[in-house]
Amino acid sequence: MTAELLGVEPIPSEPETSAPPAAAEPLPEPAHGTVQPPKPPSEDLSPLLAELEERLPGRIERVLARDGALVVVLDRLEDEDQAQVAGLSDSVPVALVDQRSWAGLCLLDPSLGSAPVAGA
Repeated sequence: MTAELLGVEPIPSEPETSAPPAAAEPLPEPAHGTVQPPKPPSEDLSPLLAELEERLPGRIERVLARDGALVVVLDRLEDEDQAQVAGLSDSVPVALVDQRSWAGLCLLDPSLGSAPVAGA
């Protein structure tokens, strides 16, 4: 059916303009500046790693150095574990995480899996 058959007048199309589209504004610079790869801690970690192994015997799966801190992946995380590592180092923060949580974090940010391994 056409518009004439229905008694409706067709809507005229809008005339084309000859003006070019406005130039896009440049994107702002990232607020954090240039992305830098994570830096391992600068101090010798051997004593800290030995103390971690002593306090959490046989439970450490992986220790990673990231942004001046250590991420310790444990086979399981228990309530008293954080108290076990509290105060180990004044200059190197230590974060504990279980394997399942670590796997989930690596899914969100695959670069986590490529963080330098401490002591390597």
